[in-house]
Amino acid sequence: MRRITSGIQGGPILGTFSATDNNLKTLEPDSDIVLDPNGNGEIKATSHLQMNSAGEIKFADADSTNYVSLKAPATLNSNYVYTLPSTGPTNGHILQTDGSGNLSWTDTNFEIADQQADSSTYNVTITTASSGNVTGLNTSSGKLTFQPSTGTLTTSTVNAGSSTITGTLNAGTINETSSAILKENITTINDALSKVLMFEGVNYTRKATGGYEAGLIAEEVEKIAPELVSREGEYAAINYTRITAYLVEAVKELSKQIDNLTGK
Repeated sequence: MRRITSGIQGGPILGTFSATDNNLKTLEPDSDIVLDPNGNGEIKATSHLQMNSAGEIKFADADSTNYVSLKAPATLNSNYVYTLPSTGPTNGHILQTDGSGNLSWTDTNFEIADQQADSSTYNVTITTASSGNVTGLNTSSGKLTFQPSTGTLTTSTVNAGSSTITGTLNAGTINETSSAILKENITTINDALSKVLMFEGVNYTRKATGGYEAGLIAEEVEKIAPELVSREGEYAAINYTRITAYLVEAVKELSKQIDNLTGK
């Protein structure tokens, strides 16, 4: 190629390019610089390549009509170097960094930790999928919650005042732990019959659902057998399954009275 000088010292012209110091520029505005090796030749750099002024590295499609690009953000607080992994990915893997810029391939699974001591209240995750992959996780905030430290699972339907009113939990069978090795200070319930006779069964309409129900009033039961009632804020709840212990002892008292009356 014939070299033509511009008359400016250190500024030769090569075709439509000018070379000044280490800079290669086009003479025509908005013109592209195309490096086109012959055949299967490759364009190689033995040092670093830098895109200045948040310029893009573009990857065009087969006919060079459309492209995807990579670019730096407009402002960086410092220099970052990302080192690509030394091996290729497998299906479903994504790139992750170790915080120091080293990239590696990893799958999209979540890490699971056995949490038993936390006293915080967690919303329970729900999904309609029974197998395979899911595209996202869902929860019904406040409707189904779990506390790891106590193992308490709570369902709720409405919030009233400062408390949560629990809702409905349906199950085919619920087994409560009741082994002697879990208990101490065991004593027999006294005067079970007299206490049961003080319980008053009532019908009522539940405000939250409008349902017509039968049951006991927790505040009234609390006056008779406080161990059957628990409180959350201003609201009281009855542990109906534990009333069974009172009913058993009440039946035994009735049986003894019947035996005395019949002379057995």
